[in-house]
Amino acid sequence: MTREETYHALLMEYASGCLDEAQALVVATHMSLSPAARKIVAGYESIGGSMLKECCDPVPMTSGALQSVMDRIEKLEKPQSCTEKLKKKCGDKDLPTCLAGYMETKTWASGPQGHEFIHVKTTCCGYTAQLMKLAPDAALGKPAHRQVELTVVLEGTFTDGTESYKRGDLIVIERTHTKPLRADAKQGAVCFIVRPAGSTFRQFALALLPFLSRKD
Repeated sequence: MTREETYHALLMEYASGCLDEAQALVVATHMSLSPAARKIVAGYESIGGSMLKECCDPVPMTSGALQSVMDRIEKLEKPQSCTEKLKKKCGDKDLPTCLAGYMETKTWASGPQGHEFIHVKTTCCGYTAQLMKLAPDAALGKPAHRQVELTVVLEGTFTDGTESYKRGDLIVIERTHTKPLRADAKQGAVCFIVRPAGSTFRQFALALLPFLSRKD
């Protein structure tokens, strides 16, 4: 699957509600900064609605079902929309409201390779989510797993030597990528990155598995 196909598959899964919370949040952040992405997702939602209308037979409901649903909706807190006015900053740029609502702190912590990060807490355990600040010309390391990493540029630019990525771009990072993503050589960059969760032992075991299963 090409990077473009993976991108469209992500937007389709978002439209159908199949992504977990961390992945949905990174896609929503991208959509808030990309009118083109919002248009693509709206198209997938329209296709899904048409399929439900044409392919699914009506299901009988109890007499009080509609009122029950409306009562439950009234009790819900209003969700934060990615299209609302931006309220929080992280660096020099505003954050989309959908992402800002997840931030429990605005204090950067020191991470590996000189990067700074802010942990973004979600309820899913399959992925970790972080805001990451990279110094000028600093590089993101290659994924240590087989699944893709998803990164939205929030400030500055990234380049992989072939393409450049600006604020709002969603970058699909795969293990097969040979060239690392580098932050702007003068100003650095800030991004929101979602990675598959996994312990150091699990990563070591995955790397060792091919040697253990080899027959000499």
